[in-house]
Amino acid sequence: MVASSAAGNALARTEFRFSYGPFSRQMLSLLANGPSFSRVSVNAERIEIRFGWSFQMSIPRSEIASAVRSKKPFGAGFGVHGWRGRWVINGSNDGIVQLTFRQPQQARVVGFPVKPREIFLSLEDPDGFLVAISS
Repeated sequence: MVASSAAGNALARTEFRFSYGPFSRQMLSLLANGPSFSRVSVNAERIEIRFGWSFQMSIPRSEIASAVRSKKPFGAGFGVHGWRGRWVINGSNDGIVQLTFRQPQQARVVGFPVKPREIFLSLEDPDGFLVAISS
């Protein structure tokens, strides 16, 4: 977790890193989806999710219906994958957080528009993330 705020800006931003396993860190870094290219940022109004060039999403915090610790859905690998509104964005099986939205939200997967209704994220600090979005 990294906290920052711009000078004169009352809205602080907190960044959370995706969790990666040793193999997925190397593989996804080669594909520009590793830790240098990926993050989840939270400020007073929005959550910004970026997993390299593969996934981008910016959602109002008010659109979060629920946010809980979870397990990775069965069959999902590493990276970005989903179908029918359910998307997994992960570098490992650890630290999984499930976000469910009040209504489907706009996102981009490899540049194409999608409308997730729920997403699963693998985070290094899932508990800190849950506290940040609930406060």
